[in-house]
Amino acid sequence: METLDFIREKFREYYLKNAIKINAPSSMEKREFGFVPFKKEKVMVRHRSFESLGQLVNFIKSFVPSDVYYSSAYYKNPGEEKMVSKEWLGADLVFDIDCDHIQTPCKKTHDTWICPNCGKTFVEKPTQCPTCHTEKFEEETWICEKCLDAAKNETLKLISILEEDFGISSKNINVVFSGHRGYHIHLEDETLRSFGVDERKEISDYITGLGLNIRTYQPKKRHKD
Repeated sequence: METLDFIREKFREYYLKNAIKINAPSSMEKREFGFVPFKKEKVMVRHRSFESLGQLVNFIKSFVPSDVYYSSAYYKNPGEEKMVSKEWLGADLVFDIDCDHIQTPCKKTHDTWICPNCGKTFVEKPTQCPTCHTEKFEEETWICEKCLDAAKNETLKLISILEEDFGISSKNINVVFSGHRGYHIHLEDETLRSFGVDERKEISDYITGLGLNIRTYQPKKRHKD
């Protein structure tokens, strides 16, 4: 048995034994689902829709995917192949926090830069390889416990902003581990679903502090006459 077939068979066993653990997203009948098969060419099977959790579970057990995705958007006809035919109804607001985008001190202990020409490795990215003088390097990263802790702390900060500044209820905030590098924060709030690009950008800019003039909030010295 080839390695890929062996892994697929193990996934099949897992799905059969743990089908009860599969959860459906809210309003699943309005979402598009995608599945990555166990093949060398990992082409996602898209434009699938399901009316119930039972239908989804049965498909997963028979198809045996390596990955399962569902859209953050809601559609009137999610199973249609053409986007215009799906008829967009709205979308959840989703934040993606990855620890490889956070400059943690531990990166210097486990991340390396490799010269693709001579194979020389560096702890920090050099401007030029001292051996072959190339200026292009390949980064090899590793995710450690400290990296994930940093991502968790940023996630908790974001949740605090969403609840305290935007008044979003905790019951509408769904946090999931991305599977490798960090966390996805889904806001399944009906008042946000209809927000367009501009409104979503305003929220993003507020959270990241884009355009914020910190001097406005600094205490000013008073001069005595």
